[in-house]
Amino acid sequence: MAKPSERDANYFYQQLSPGVEADLSREQRQEFLRVLNRAVSVPSQKLLSLQLSFWFFRHFYLVVYLGIDSRSRERTSTVPIVSGLLAKGTLILSKGIFFILASLIVLWVAYEIKSMLGIDLFKNFHLIDLIRSLL
Repeated sequence: MAKPSERDANYFYQQLSPGVEADLSREQRQEFLRVLNRAVSVPSQKLLSLQLSFWFFRHFYLVVYLGIDSRSRERTSTVPIVSGLLAKGTLILSKGIFFILASLIVLWVAYEIKSMLGIDLFKNFHLIDLIRSLL
């Protein structure tokens, strides 16, 4: 079986049953191949093509392509206002989550450094004692 990158119009034409192929006239065959050539796009050349399948997960795989975007038109939503609001909302949400996580990581690292240096901010009070008293 041919790889997807090797499947051109002739490949799909050869998939026709012999009876159907024999019934086509020369003009019909040429038109059929012309339409197939327009319909079957040639995959763009990738700088990196990484395709991994996992033996322990039968239905999961990972595909990573890296290359130049050669699409000729910009993809837009049929409702541009909703698309813009959704994009802005997603951006705000992701930045907010990133800021919260970054803040928590900085506070955790500062707490660990404080603990390693043996600095007590409050005498005879530790965070672990507060957590145990709440549980």
